[in-house]
Amino acid sequence: MPAARFRSHRRRLAHPTPLPIGGTTWSPAALMAAQLRDVLALVTATKGHAPDVMVLTCPAVWGPYRREHFTEVLRLAG
Repeated sequence: MPAARFRSHRRRLAHPTPLPIGGTTWSPAALMAAQLRDVLALVTATKGHAPDVMVLTCPAVWGPYRREHFTEVLRLAG
């Protein structure tokens, strides 16, 4: 189990305060992007190839501001 972890970063998406983890500060969007890259790497390793399509969803209650930041997650994840 990792020594440094943070659990509620998705709830803080679009919040201006960075999160201190392991002596470094991270934006919630950067943490979500890292999580997305990890999931993609796991799926690729398991299946032997990258998936053709990935579908990402967000809560219906998120307004335009948070959805814009969700788009930032995709950009950061590459």
